[in-house]
Amino acid sequence: MQLEVIGIEIWIDGGWCVDALLEKQLREHEDLDIAIQWKDVPKLCEILAGQGCRRIQEDSQWNFVMADNQGHVIDVHAFVFDAWYSSLKNLKAIRDHGWAWVNNLRKNRKVNRDESLEDLEIPDEGLSVHLLSY
Repeated sequence: MQLEVIGIEIWIDGGWCVDALLEKQLREHEDLDIAIQWKDVPKLCEILAGQGCRRIQEDSQWNFVMADNQGHVIDVHAFVFDAWYSSLKNLKAIRDHGWAWVNNLRKNRKVNRDESLEDLEIPDEGLSVHLLSY
């Protein structure tokens, strides 16, 4: 079953992502790292369990590993896109841990000294912005 068909968007990350960007496989991979939105975790787990997968490792609710009996391993990384509970406090905690993050922002967000996203001209290659008080 394709995850797209049931409304789950996935992003390939980890080693396979690097290989795809470089357009060549650099090494053997023991697993497939994927990133999905937090809201899709229960549905993904239900679907994978129906395909014979089970959780074999859980680092946190945001990162866990599922596998089947044939050796297929999926390392799941969950994230939240610009939810109101992704507060400035949480974003500062992420920064203080030295982690990098990329996020979609709602167009009404104020960035770069009180400019609204909807007022910015954004080039095709994207635009780095800074959240107020961050």
